[in-house]
Amino acid sequence: MVSLGTIFKAAMFSSACPVTSIEDVSNNSYTYVVVGGGTAGCVLASRLSEDPAVTVLLIERGPVAEGWAAKVPLLSSNFSDQRAPIYNWESAPLAAVNGKTFTMVTGKALPGSAKINGLLYTRSVPEEYNMWEAAGRKGWGWRHVEPYFARARRTRAIPALSAARKVRNF
Repeated sequence: MVSLGTIFKAAMFSSACPVTSIEDVSNNSYTYVVVGGGTAGCVLASRLSEDPAVTVLLIERGPVAEGWAAKVPLLSSNFSDQRAPIYNWESAPLAAVNGKTFTMVTGKALPGSAKINGLLYTRSVPEEYNMWEAAGRKGWGWRHVEPYFARARRTRAIPALSAARKVRNF
């Protein structure tokens, strides 16, 4: 039986990807270059790299957050820290709200805003995807997209955790 402490240590201190500087990659060629290391960019790069015949370069604008606290979702969301991997986007003045502007906070580190939102994500209900398909978006019905949601929910980074419990995909 694997202890929770063992799983925690494996998750916090292992690195699945090399950290590289621009000097290390500038003289190489790649089959694919994915710009943006947010959730979608990371998934795309991961899926592309499943083919051993290709090389994939994933580029992210932000630094690699170091230290164990940066790897714990709720602790890595400290917006008051000047070193936090965030970027504040200011909207243009909006006439609908009397010229007010709004700030949108996004992550600038791997894996993008997932780094600062506690690794939460939402998806719609099956009926919403079926409406997309009914509106002409062939292949976007729930029966087509559900396997991808199921695949995204699998725990692959920590094999001991995957073996210790079965994840129910809905």
